Amino acid sequence: MMNTRAFLLSCTMALTSAAYAQSWISSTGVDSNPCTRTLPCATLQQAVNVTASGGKVSVVDPADYRGVTITKAITIDGGGSASSFLAGIVVQAPAGQIVQLRNLSIDGNNAASSNGISFVSGGQLVIDHVKVTGFDSCVSVALTGSGYTDLVIKDSSINNCSAYGIDIASGGPSLTAEITNTTVTSSEWGLLATAGRLSISGSTFSSPNIEIGQVGIQISGADAMIDNCQITRFTYGLYVSTSAQLNRSTLSYNGTGAVQQGTGIINSLGNNSFYTNGTNGTVTRVSFQ
Repeated sequence: MMNTRAFLLSCTMALTSAAYAQSWISSTGVDSNPCTRTLPCATLQQAVNVTASGGKVSVVDPADYRGVTITKAITIDGGGSASSFLAGIVVQAPAGQIVQLRNLSIDGNNAASSNGISFVSGGQLVIDHVKVTGFDSCVSVALTGSGYTDLVIKDSSINNCSAYGIDIASGGPSLTAEITNTTVTSSEWGLLATAGRLSISGSTFSSPNIEIGQVGIQISGADAMIDNCQITRFTYGLYVSTSAQLNRSTLSYNGTGAVQQGTGIINSLGNNSFYTNGTNGTVTRVSFQ
């Protein structure tokens, strides 16, 4: 029969385990707190540190919660509070583990030579309803290790990135990426992919004018399926030196709409719109039976 001391110890351990599965941060929090809903922490890094792998960090109210390095499977949810991080988020999770970033606002305040979200390692990174602005590269993917990994960006806004909105340059694992219902604006490169297999759908890549925007989407060393997208006001709208399939998309007000560089091929199903570009450029018309 369990004695009283052992019973109380087991209850305490159970409560501690439950608490660490869910942590909280608040503008009025203190990092010496246990990161509970009633006693929240002040910084995202502290909340992540005390949360168990596979757990969740929730944000109580808008504030600057600073940057964070994530080394475990975890979900960070701003809960629609427009929580802000004036430094970047680095995802460096073990292979096979999933990190989810939801309902966040990440503002670098136009910091030079910095990344908003850096994906270094992990099984999957999900960026869902996230706004990233004011960095050199707003989303940077430069993976280490081996195996397979996946990037998901959906229903998000990426803007005012001085170099790259999304920069995918995986040097390690085989990468797949799905980008849906996302806007990338006011960046020199909307998306640059030099590795991976990408699916890009329902998304907009735009620049204030072609003097600022160099390339809307550049596929070099990667393969991409581009469906129902808008690419507008870049020097080059779509620039491909490997291969891409273009479907139901509009390329408008670019210096050149589409470029097949070298041996690069842009397969078009013939249902795309090229409107008021300096020159429309070239695609390869294909018919799939």
